[in-house]
Amino acid sequence: MLKPARRLSAFTMRNCCAIARAGNLANLVVFLLSTLLDGIHDFVERAADAILVVDDDPFVREVLARVLERRGWRCVRARDADDAERVFGDGREFVAAVTDLEMPGGDGVALAARLRARRPDLPIVLASGADLTRVPASAGFAALVGKEQGPAGIADAVERAIAERWCGERAH
Repeated sequence: MLKPARRLSAFTMRNCCAIARAGNLANLVVFLLSTLLDGIHDFVERAADAILVVDDDPFVREVLARVLERRGWRCVRARDADDAERVFGDGREFVAAVTDLEMPGGDGVALAARLRARRPDLPIVLASGADLTRVPASAGFAALVGKEQGPAGIADAVERAIAERWCGERAH
């Protein structure tokens, strides 16, 4: 299904800006050329990728998803680890995931390990109001974000993780 032109434009602008902020002009040129050469079909498919938003608090989950949607992303919401695994396995393509640390039925660290076993390249951001120093570095999160940074701060971290994945280097 073709997305509205505004969504495609926001997708292109967001990624161009993220790559430019990463300071790599060569990657920006490669991104623009590959977008043109891939053709409209591949471009629309990339724009259809979604972010998986996992939080047991319905208010936090909804507000974060809405902030990301206002930035042009599609979001799929999951209320806990089991729900996240169900929607992750239903054939949708995800460009990133953001998860809470503490949830009924499983924590964000275990969920990330299971998602990464299926998609090793998936950037996963951990957002929590809990003590993030107890999260082992070996968990491999793209970012650890305190919920006190608010939905916009968490969304910024998710977008940086996506840019880092596409650029193949750490964004600043």
